[in-house]
Amino acid sequence: MFPSPLMVCESTVRNIPVILEKVGVYFCELYSGGTLLMSRRLLALDPSGVQGDE
Repeated sequence: MFPSPLMVCESTVRNIPVILEKVGVYFCELYSGGTLLMSRRLLALDPSGVQGDE
């Protein structure tokens, strides 16, 4: 348990097998002890419509 839900803590999360079923906006929220610590908006795009380096 952290002394405060607002304490600064750094970590990484890798290789989580997440499948986003549809193109659109998704939200990722991090809670600690029922307190919302952060919220991020994710925009899922159709990879066939994204131009990359060729």
